[in-house]
Amino acid sequence: MAGRADNREDVILLESRLKKSDFFEKVDSPLSNLLEKTNSSFSFTFYFRK
Repeated sequence: MAGRADNREDVILLESRLKKSDFFEKVDSPLSNLLEKTNSSFSFTFYFRK
């Protein structure tokens, strides 16, 4: 999944929610997700639970 967020905090919040979700076994978030303070681009790779 990839997209843009208004700020870094929104990216961190989304990552946290994805990791807490019962739908996903694993969520990968590259460090590049944290580089931009505003207008942040992000990408996540996640694996669904079986």
